[in-house]
Amino acid sequence: MALQLQRRHQSGPAQQPFRQWAPRELLEVAYRHPLLFPPGSAFDYSNTNTVLLGMVVEKVSGQSLASFIEQHILQPVGMIRTVFPAGAEMPSPHARGYFKMPDGKVVDATDWNPSWGWASGNMISTLEDMRVWARDFAMGKLLSPAMKRERDRFLPAPRKATARYTVWRSKTRTAGSDTMATS
Repeated sequence: MALQLQRRHQSGPAQQPFRQWAPRELLEVAYRHPLLFPPGSAFDYSNTNTVLLGMVVEKVSGQSLASFIEQHILQPVGMIRTVFPAGAEMPSPHARGYFKMPDGKVVDATDWNPSWGWASGNMISTLEDMRVWARDFAMGKLLSPAMKRERDRFLPAPRKATARYTVWRSKTRTAGSDTMATS
């Protein structure tokens, strides 16, 4: 069955929400799909880019991404209730999470393994720590002046979006509704 799912490109993270994913496995899923355009010629958001960046951080620093984030981001700004989990563990107390499936059915996703996102979304935080993050990220507290300028450089948003995109914020019109995303 697993081989059939892989052959039909249906064995990725969305189809296996409880599985523990390794970064290289996430790249294997991404590499099964053709490029949307030649590198550097256009823009479209992809978690794959952030997974690759996480692997670069590990290679250059000699640390796991979780340790690097803890030492260089969370501790310096005092985010003591934020974690980069090694598995599917969820700190208590926590709210239930729900996900709308492609067929429209809403399912409880609370216990899904967040490793599907790894460097692009494997962290769990509290509202209080998120307030610290939003303030310090907006102010560029952990960034050099050069990185602040790069963060604030806007790029054309993908496809027919009605806004522009920056490293830290985007607002696009999708399927008739406004969405706000942070990266």
